[in-house]
Amino acid sequence: KIVEEMERRDDVLFRKLNALFVVNKEIIERIDRHPSMISVGFTYTWNTPNIKELFQIIEQENKKTKEQVMSAWKPSVHLQPINDLFNDKIDWTCKKFTDAIRLNDQLHQVCQKYKMFGGTEEAVVAIQEFLTNMEILQQMLGEIETLFLPAQSRLQELMPHVQAINKITSESRQDMTQVFETSQFAWDTSPGSDSIIDGMTVRGIGTKWGSCLSKERYSSGAHTWSLKMSGSCNMGIGVISSSDDIPDGYYLGQSKGWGCYSGNCLYEFGKLTAFWSSNRWMDGDVVSMRLDVDKGTLSYEANGGNEIVAFNQMPGKEYRMIASLFRSNSITYLPK
Repeated sequence: KIVEEMERRDDVLFRKLNALFVVNKEIIERIDRHPSMISVGFTYTWNTPNIKELFQIIEQENKKTKEQVMSAWKPSVHLQPINDLFNDKIDWTCKKFTDAIRLNDQLHQVCQKYKMFGGTEEAVVAIQEFLTNMEILQQMLGEIETLFLPAQSRLQELMPHVQAINKITSESRQDMTQVFETSQFAWDTSPGSDSIIDGMTVRGIGTKWGSCLSKERYSSGAHTWSLKMSGSCNMGIGVISSSDDIPDGYYLGQSKGWGCYSGNCLYEFGKLTAFWSSNRWMDGDVVSMRLDVDKGTLSYEANGGNEIVAFNQMPGKEYRMIASLFRSNSITYLPK
């Protein structure tokens, strides 16, 4: 009965050791199949906004190769050498992934030799020592596999803080934006402008068309002008090439540019290209015109309605805003 009990105990230990060997092999195979690039963390930086922009946080994912990650691994536990009964000369060094692969196979092979002892106390003690080392190997392999877990983004966690900062600064930003835009925009008052300029308002004169250009030139980015129409519907707004001149009697339909006249006619390079809308601009209407130099688009929005893109793929390099008026009509720039 004693021998039977020892053999039974021996058999249980061998089954545990074989199960550990199989699980270790599975972990090794998962590590081998893992993609070559591993996400190891994220770097977060702030943009540097101007007064018209919100704060934004920028997330940059950092990656390393699988080899770089594994070469940096240092085991937190170490194997315990066992008496070399069969002169197998096992190298117990385990500092690399390849060492763990080698030892998993070697320990399993050597341990099988103890079956010939038939459950003796010496065999049981040795098998228990091998079993402990196989468990340590499994812990090492688990450490390596954990290194391959993808880093978790904290962007969603950080966004509420960014929104809180933008909320706190929104009021002062609006005030600064108005001052900025008011100081940035101006009508060109140089000689040759056949219209009357009064601060942010330009008025037509006489019995003919007159035009006025923005003083600023726009060569990049997006720019929006909010303009109040006063008088009849005989007014047009758009953009022209910054190299264009505006001689006496000049109006939007003659320009080498793009624009909308009366809210329903589109002109491109001096030609009427489309009857765009049935809604004509009326006295008191506020029209927003948006130029995106980088995208080459010009769009319009009247009285807070939907913004509609009127022109695409505009080839200009630098633009000036133009307002054309007939007789005593006026257009006033409204700072945001």
